[in-house]
Amino acid sequence: GHLVTISNAVVKACTKQKWGHAFKIKTVMSCSVLVSTLAGALTGAGVLKCMFDYGTQGALLPIGPLLMLCFWLNDHLAKPRSLLKKMKKLRKQLNGSGEARDSATSAHAHGMGL
Repeated sequence: GHLVTISNAVVKACTKQKWGHAFKIKTVMSCSVLVSTLAGALTGAGVLKCMFDYGTQGALLPIGPLLMLCFWLNDHLAKPRSLLKKMKKLRKQLNGSGEARDSATSAHAHGMGL
């Protein structure tokens, strides 16, 4: 996965091949995943080492909600189609109700009350 993408990027850089836009984005994402994984491992090891004498119960408690937030953001930002569909549907409903209200108002103004 990510290590293969980074390896491909290193090979392309060494051979001076052109990088496409999608490949650049994929490489940046792979690098950020690798850096985040290493930072998380180092943070966990640091917390364990610093708090070993006091007990580590609850030291990494915020990780669960943060991970849930990351999964939720990934679901909604990586594939925003469902959100876009909901927004378009809502806008269509709002515009539709606005048009119905406008036509009822104009009909009433012309003496053709409902």
